[in-house]
Amino acid sequence: MSFFGLRNCILVVAAAGWLQACSDEAPAKSSTMGAGGGATSSGTTTTGTGTSSGTAGASTTAATSTTSSTTGPATTTGTTTGTGGSTGAGGSGGGDVPAALPFVVDSVFIASGFMGDGSSPGAITQDDNMTCVASRPAGATGHCHKFTYTPAALAWGGVYWQYPVNNWGASPGKRIAAGATKVTFYAAGAVGGESIKFIVGGMMGMANVDTVNASLQVALTTTMTPYIIDLTGQTYDAVLGGFGWVAEAPVGSTAPIAFTVDSITWAQ
Repeated sequence: MSFFGLRNCILVVAAAGWLQACSDEAPAKSSTMGAGGGATSSGTTTTGTGTSSGTAGASTTAATSTTSSTTGPATTTGTTTGTGGSTGAGGSGGGDVPAALPFVVDSVFIASGFMGDGSSPGAITQDDNMTCVASRPAGATGHCHKFTYTPAALAWGGVYWQYPVNNWGASPGKRIAAGATKVTFYAAGAVGGESIKFIVGGMMGMANVDTVNASLQVALTTTMTPYIIDLTGQTYDAVLGGFGWVAEAPVGSTAPIAFTVDSITWAQ
């Protein structure tokens, strides 16, 4: 059964923990800290909130006595004020501040949401040697990511860039400033002809869901080519899946599918 027929089912199953999520990418390779919050352990993130502040030091003011006279100035007894306390340790408060546009996806989101055959270790790998750096387009931003997907039993696989890492909806996503009309990126295939569906949002099935849901199906060439996923008319606030991709294997094929994606950016 294809990704497109199983998509909602897979995301619900993934939310239940069937899908294994992993990440080997920069800038936050298998990070142990959730961005903007507390420590992350085994994929569960506790986000810090600003609730703690220091106790103001006691302030003591001496009594003031004033005597008026037509023959002399008023007399005022001195005043003594205590030193205020310092601010205590704790969250900064105010909750998650929306990321300004243009927003580079992999500055915060992590490629941790492995789907389909990707739930099996080794089926989808990312190049730790960063060989994709040599072919980055002029003016590239963020990071490049080279994936190799080896089809297996399900005949489809993919990866979501998630916030926080491994988050399928148990935690709120990353807030992004309103006004984005597109997600831009570059991509190229290893041999050309690779059919890849690039996606934005679309995660559902748990307490938190994506309200944005857009995609673009492309047949890649061997040249790094710019692409745009249109977000016109879409609504969003806290985003779970800032970007992603899905590939379906040709019928009966187990040949690896390799490609590079670079400079993933939300923009106006």
